[in-house]
Amino acid sequence: MKTKNFEKLYSDFTRIFDLCRYTDESLEEEIIRRVKEDNISDGMFLFRFRLVIFKFEVVDGFVEYIGFEK
Repeated sequence: MKTKNFEKLYSDFTRIFDLCRYTDESLEEEIIRRVKEDNISDGMFLFRFRLVIFKFEVVDGFVEYIGFEK
């Protein structure tokens, strides 16, 4: 799977959480792993971390970061 807009994901993630257990690469790997585990090939994927929901769109082998909501 390929990713789009993940620089923005990591920027948002580190801006929201002072202490972050993820590096930019490990966060990307975690998202891809969960998308594959949930067997999502097309549609929305939501990644919940603490009280924040990060939204992704999965289309044709691409996972694109859309944004987040608290």
